[in-house]
Amino acid sequence: LNFCHLLDNQIDSINVDLVQKENIHPRKSYKMNSSCADIILFSNSSWSASHYSLISDFNDIFRQKSTDKYWLDIQLRWGDYDSHDIERYVRSKYLIYISDLVSIYPSSIGAILGFDLAYSIVSGFGCWIPGLKIVILQTITQISKHNPALFVLRERVRKGLQLYSIDSKEPALSTTNYGELFTQNNVWFIDDTNVYRVTIHKTVEGNFASEPMNGAILILNPKTGQLFIKVILARSWIGHRRLGQYSKWKCAEHVASFLKSIPPHEHPSKIIVSRKILMDPLEVHLLDFPGIIIKCTDFIIPFQSLMKIRRIEDCINQCNSNKIIIFNIYDNWLKSISSYTAFSRFLLILKGIYINYRKTKLLIKINTKTTKSFIWPEFDDEYWVKIEIILKDIIINDYCNRNHMVISNLTQTDIRDIILGIEIPIKQKPLVTVKNHLMKKSITEPYISKTSFNKYGNIMSSLTTSMYEKIKFTASSIWKHSAFIILYFKTIIKNLFVDKLLKIPNKSNIFILSKNILEQFLKSSDFKFNILSYIFGKRSINFQQIIEIKSLVIPPQCGFEKGIFENNLTNIHNSLSYMYVHGWMHTTSIVNKSLIDNDMILHQQLILNNTSINREDSVFIICNLSLRHCNIKALYLDNKHVDHENIISKNSKSISKQITLNNARLLITKKLTGFLVVPILSKWNYNLELRSFKTTKRLNYKIGIPLYFYDEFHREGKFKDFYNYPSPT
Repeated sequence: LNFCHLLDNQIDSINVDLVQKENIHPRKSYKMNSSCADIILFSNSSWSASHYSLISDFNDIFRQKSTDKYWLDIQLRWGDYDSHDIERYVRSKYLIYISDLVSIYPSSIGAILGFDLAYSIVSGFGCWIPGLKIVILQTITQISKHNPALFVLRERVRKGLQLYSIDSKEPALSTTNYGELFTQNNVWFIDDTNVYRVTIHKTVEGNFASEPMNGAILILNPKTGQLFIKVILARSWIGHRRLGQYSKWKCAEHVASFLKSIPPHEHPSKIIVSRKILMDPLEVHLLDFPGIIIKCTDFIIPFQSLMKIRRIEDCINQCNSNKIIIFNIYDNWLKSISSYTAFSRFLLILKGIYINYRKTKLLIKINTKTTKSFIWPEFDDEYWVKIEIILKDIIINDYCNRNHMVISNLTQTDIRDIILGIEIPIKQKPLVTVKNHLMKKSITEPYISKTSFNKYGNIMSSLTTSMYEKIKFTASSIWKHSAFIILYFKTIIKNLFVDKLLKIPNKSNIFILSKNILEQFLKSSDFKFNILSYIFGKRSINFQQIIEIKSLVIPPQCGFEKGIFENNLTNIHNSLSYMYVHGWMHTTSIVNKSLIDNDMILHQQLILNNTSINREDSVFIICNLSLRHCNIKALYLDNKHVDHENIISKNSKSISKQITLNNARLLITKKLTGFLVVPILSKWNYNLELRSFKTTKRLNYKIGIPLYFYDEFHREGKFKDFYNYPSPT
């Protein structure tokens, strides 16, 4: 691709009309007996080509065949000590490929370019057109010098072949060589975590989209406190893909340009990167600076905490060009303390902001206006010592809480490593203890014995102690596992919450629900199946807006969400003669839009099918169950549309957009007592026996406590199998 760009810039000098990159199979490099063209040059006028020659031979005579298509085949190889003659390699490959019947070339005029990654040498062989050799030599020079892909590929091959240089690499920054930061040599810390920053916003469709914003490269001199901020504008990422991979190469490119813009005596002797992934890009771009040593660090320093300082963040966000901003992060600390102490204080502040920003902000008074253009407030040394002690306690407490450690067991070395961001190795148990544990586990672990027969009829037995095929499958219809969930209802009943409503008309009704009947209703419910009950109540004598719910009627049902329940509400019980039906309520474990729509359809159908329901004061209540609490919400339909039967017919399965859903005011109190009404036979749950459920027009009810959802009367069919068991002898 780089060849295409560079050749496209020189089309006038070689009389080319079009440079075309071919789509190459990714496994072309693995197939050594054939090849194909990578780049094709087109021209409206024909070229006169030369005879076969190397790219280093400039005595070409262009009197051979003429063509309007010219191809280039680029080959990469890894030459060893015995055969690293790249010129002989490209000559032999060219003569083989143009004479076989497998290689695909658009014309007979072309050349092969070979790159030897082991020795970093390049050569080419083939037929040439006028002016192409000079252009290709210039292109090869630029690619060999500035293309990072060749460097990365070379390093990958070296690691795959386990080829390493004799000279050991510079050791990473650790507690042993921590003092190198404050010697006479110039040392830089480079952090690239804020190079690519995005803002996330929610779109109209409800999705989340990210948008790039101004980023920055942070370069810190720990000895002097100079902080160089190289701003990278948001428009730098336009038109690029794989931005996470591209950002580190972009960072290395800006660091190299920054080094070229400053005098040589200000160049650092060492560059310490905060992340190891930045080392390879920096080694590629800093080839012109052989005196600079690049190394990584074992410390975890949260440089991203600087973005929470308003002054630094505003300078980055408001910047309109790629410029460098310089801060003195130590302010005037070096007048009274050493650079070692100043860097330790700066490290404590960064850690404190990263762990507990609110407490650190109140402690140091971050983002307050300071005099003399300082970043931090002006405190005396005694007050800074107190702040450092508090910040150290914040860091150590956070680390011990996350790793379940006791602070008193930490040594001074451990505390230093925690502040510097080095993970303390957890003490492991002795190897003998681990072996004994594994032996005991293998003895006590159950095994599976299996027998089979071979082709000779002999019995073959095998023992399996692994977990393979030991995981049992349990069907969702098995009720025994769900029956134990009743233990959670004791906690649920203690935590009943009613949704707070902010905007409610003053003239709307207030529904008061008795807590004792609500608790009994929830005790008989289940997480998996939704339970329905009808609401009976009457208006208060003193206050006409208050409707007291004093009774719940639980009809026979086997899943109200499927519409399978008893919906005949006429002459249920004599005790309900002075009350009206004010709607219905149900339990659920998931509340979503489809559930609300189904409830609206069901509520409207109940109103149309039963004249006993008071249409003006009807609501439906949703009890959202979880393992620890229950959220209760009351809703009602707009009265303007309830009277129109043409909006929703009796057999309709959809609801009109004209109907609006409103929240109703609901209160739960202990002062109001009520009662529950159940079928005369006490059996109301047919979820476990679907076939025995039959809707009857005349059904007798009684006052009582509903049976438990998995009560034995609700699963009578399970006991019929007992008669089939053989009698004991």
